[in-house]
Amino acid sequence: MKKLFLVIAIAIFLSGCTKAQEIAKVEKTVIVQGTKTWDGTILPLYPQGQPEVTLVKFTIPPHTKLEWHKHPVINVGYMLKGSLSVISEHGDELILNEGDPIIELVNTSHYGENRTDAPVEIMVFYAGVKNEPFTTLIQD
Repeated sequence: MKKLFLVIAIAIFLSGCTKAQEIAKVEKTVIVQGTKTWDGTILPLYPQGQPEVTLVKFTIPPHTKLEWHKHPVINVGYMLKGSLSVISEHGDELILNEGDPIIELVNTSHYGENRTDAPVEIMVFYAGVKNEPFTTLIQD
């Protein structure tokens, strides 16, 4: 009788675990994946050296134009809030809105501009090399 009770208790416990596992399913959504930047340029090979990853949240005030700059490393961004215009040295323009991803330009001069009345928030992940900058400003 004790063995039967133990078997029933284990069965009830295991059935409860299965339901809990069904409720707590992990969801996966790929936001962006690619081999090219937003203007269609093929991403370069990673540079040699000790890899270093950096995640930065930028808040750009309303009516702010960022300086011309370029990234020597691969990076990807995700717009958390607002609308941002990104303009390349070739005159290409990309408008990013809340929820949009971007595979950013590498070794191409560009700038971002918040043309709206609200702040912009964007998270940017840089895959670089330790002790090397992930952004360089372009001097006039």
